[in-house]
Amino acid sequence: MVARLDERQALQLAMKLEKELEVNLRKMALELKSVEARAVIERNAESTLSHYEMIAADYARLYEDIEDKSS
Repeated sequence: MVARLDERQALQLAMKLEKELEVNLRKMALELKSVEARAVIERNAESTLSHYEMIAADYARLYEDIEDKSS
């Protein structure tokens, strides 16, 4: 399935997966009793959010004009 994705679809999938991972990491962090472990997971969630934002920025740069013109 992944081999059949074009660049746009791949970016959309990457954004979806990064957002899902961030949400799951934050849920996991809430369940941890260890402050140290929670901090590690929260940093990982922040890093994942940063990845999402970078991908979203690339997506907007590449496809925002195309979507605006088709509306």
